[in-house]
Amino acid sequence: MKNRFTITITDIYGSKHYLLHQVMKRIVLYFTLFIVLLIILGSFFISFLMYEVDAVQSKKEIVEHEYVKLKKSNTKLEKEIGVKTKEY
Repeated sequence: MKNRFTITITDIYGSKHYLLHQVMKRIVLYFTLFIVLLIILGSFFISFLMYEVDAVQSKKEIVEHEYVKLKKSNTKLEKEIGVKTKEY
């Protein structure tokens, strides 16, 4: 029994016992560690992407503000050009 691993699952219908060899125990352990690592790395990657989205969104707001400012300036200059054209 030294190289065996017992898993017991109990529910309302009773208990079930599963015996796993030591190799299977390591496979389950490595798979669980892999899943945990994947979740941790995924959460870090998602937080990094959220930071990047916030940075891009703030740059977008700055560019939109500059666009509105340039649009007003362009309209003003077009009016001045129209006035100068009528003068000539």
